[in-house]
Amino acid sequence: MSSTDTTEITQHDQAYDEKTEVLAAFDRWLQIHHNALLTRQSYGRSVRFFWDFLSLYHGKSMTKQNIVDVTMTDMRAFLAYRSEHKASHATNAQSLSGLKTFYRFLIQQGHTLSWSLHRLRRPRLPRTLPRPLDQSQLDPLMAPPLPDHASWIEWRNYSAMVLLYATGLRIQEVLNINWGDWGKDAGLSVVSKGDKARIIPVLPIAMNAVNTYWKKNPWGAKNGAETPLFLGEKGGRLQASILQKSLRAMRLAFGLPDHVTPHSFRHSFASHLLDGGASLRDVQEMLGHSSVRATQRYTHATQKRLQELYQSAHPSINKNPNIQKDNRDV
Repeated sequence: MSSTDTTEITQHDQAYDEKTEVLAAFDRWLQIHHNALLTRQSYGRSVRFFWDFLSLYHGKSMTKQNIVDVTMTDMRAFLAYRSEHKASHATNAQSLSGLKTFYRFLIQQGHTLSWSLHRLRRPRLPRTLPRPLDQSQLDPLMAPPLPDHASWIEWRNYSAMVLLYATGLRIQEVLNINWGDWGKDAGLSVVSKGDKARIIPVLPIAMNAVNTYWKKNPWGAKNGAETPLFLGEKGGRLQASILQKSLRAMRLAFGLPDHVTPHSFRHSFASHLLDGGASLRDVQEMLGHSSVRATQRYTHATQKRLQELYQSAHPSINKNPNIQKDNRDV
């Protein structure tokens, strides 16, 4: 091996060690500033992705000083790369929030940037109403559809999907559940954004589905109460990307619309509870929203569906096209 090769390997190892140390320090800083676990994980992924992108973009392993010395040209190249790979506005906004917070952390460590954080602006996000499913669309999901001989992977994917709808949890909240959190009579204890714990009741069908999956999985509670409830094929904590891919396949199996995502089950949970007469405050508590304003958008979605139903079903409107048109303009 030449001296040049040895030098490059040493520099690569140094850069890797620095990235690991910086990300760990960033996570500790976030924790000190009372950022929720899910936020810390999201920001850490954003910084790691950005760091790896710059390594490819510049053709070398990036050190901490290289990251400090980035320019707006680097930032624009990163955003262009995300756009080319069809990243959504919401994903880009989340990434930029993570990067701005990360560079704020570096500034507090005494580093000086060559550009202003104020120049890094989040993309404007369109205000959209949630798209809940009709109850009838979810009936096949809530009937026990899997035979006992189905594989533990099939039962895992099915039980996760049922749990998402039955509890209204975010996908990462479901994946963060440990075996020790499961099966309590008082309900499921979940830590939401802001590190606030809340108790969610679990429907019997969801409880039975998860228990069936757990009995079939070959790993068991190998780490006791700290074992992840939802396991990957090698026994580690199941990754969100794998579950999302699995749910896309199951969506076809249950005849669900193309727009359905894991978050659609959360939207449906909230809307169906409100349709059934649950109070806004109760739904807010179960969703883990810090403000009731975040929950109120589900009332708008419910009202929109009622208006559409009214316009399509009321006999007076159906007999008089002019009335139908006037009502739609209101």
